[in-house]
Amino acid sequence: MKSFLSAVLLFVLAMPSVAFGERLSMSDLVERNETYYKKFSNKPFSGTVSGKWQGEIKNGKRSGKWAVFYDNGQLYYSVGYKDGKMEGKYHHYGMFGDPYVVLNYKNGMLQGKQKLLKNAFDAITASGEGFFNNGTPEGIFIEYDAAKTILWKALFKNGQCVKVLIGNECEMGFTYKTTPVY
Repeated sequence: MKSFLSAVLLFVLAMPSVAFGERLSMSDLVERNETYYKKFSNKPFSGTVSGKWQGEIKNGKRSGKWAVFYDNGQLYYSVGYKDGKMEGKYHHYGMFGDPYVVLNYKNGMLQGKQKLLKNAFDAITASGEGFFNNGTPEGIFIEYDAAKTILWKALFKNGQCVKVLIGNECEMGFTYKTTPVY
C-alpha cells in the first residue's frame, strides 16, 4: 500500500498538468464561437493561462480573476469572468501603472456607474463618469479636465444622446465604449 501511494504521489508531482489542468499561454489557444480550445483540438480547454495573459479557463470559458500585462510588465487591466463573460470591476491602467478606468460589468455588459479616472488617449488629463443599464448609456455623462472643470456634459436615454448640455458633440468622451479594448 505504501509503495502504491508513493507511486501515485510521484506521478502527481511529475505530471502537474494531469493533476491540476494544463498551463498554457494565450498563444497556445484558439477561440471559436466564444470558446477557447488548445490549438489543433476540438475539446474546450480547461486549465491555467500564464504569461502576459493570466487566468483560468473552464470548459473553454474564462473564469475567475484575469490579469493582462503590458510588455514592460505593468498591469494593463484586471477583471473577473463568470462563464466567459466579464463580471465585476474592470480596472484599466496606463503603461506606467497609473489607473485610468474603473468599469462595472454584470453578465458581460456594462452596468451601473462607470468612471474614467484619466484620459489615457489624450495629452490632457481628463476624467469622467456615467451610468450604464445592461450595456446601454443612461442619464448624465460628464467629462472633466484636470481642474475638475466640466468640458462636456450630455443626457442619454435608451443609449442615445438626446441633448448636449455642455460642449460640442456626443462623440466626445468615453460614453460610446461599451466594452474595453484588449
